[in-house]
Amino acid sequence: MVKELKVSSTVAKQATKNRGPESVTFPNSEDIANLQKTADWMLEQKIIPQRVDIAAALCPTAKVSVK
Repeated sequence: MVKELKVSSTVAKQATKNRGPESVTFPNSEDIANLQKTADWMLEQKIIPQRVDIAAALCPTAKVSVK
């Protein structure tokens, strides 16, 4: 952070002082279905130009996608 933003180490420590623990949470099938519903709604509202297959986007090698 110090090199990229060109800030002092004191500033970098202060900026990251209150950060919580970082963890990775993988989406389950319910999460993917909810994201797909949102993407489909965005398509209906013409917010996005074409359908997005969320399951394929999250795991391109998977054989099954949520519709």
